[in-house]
Amino acid sequence: MLLGTAAFCLLSQHMTVVLQRIDVPVPRKRAGSATAHEKGLARFYDTLYQSFLRHIPYANPTLRAIVIASPGWVRDAVFDYIMTQATQAGNKALLGSRQKFMRVHVNSPHVHSLVEVLKSPEVRASP
Repeated sequence: MLLGTAAFCLLSQHMTVVLQRIDVPVPRKRAGSATAHEKGLARFYDTLYQSFLRHIPYANPTLRAIVIASPGWVRDAVFDYIMTQATQAGNKALLGSRQKFMRVHVNSPHVHSLVEVLKSPEVRASP
């Protein structure tokens, strides 16, 4: 059993606030039970999406960037899931915030990797 882990953080110039930490069990991918793995991933993505809508002020004009960071392909899958759900729900505010999203590679999925995220070239180049 794998554990899908995510953390929602708000960063300001002087403070970092961890709004929520998400841990969702995802069964390993096996030859006979690929559906259990897919259901676990879907539950993880849905939990992320619902928490994102609840905690991140994406419609706020002062919000400069939304960073999705992960060690593997998860950051792209999460971004695609968020945009797909926003399209299906007709969430124009979220779709209008699409340019604020940055996808960054990090070596660890944990909160202590924020330093690595902030040093990445993508984040440093943002306004």
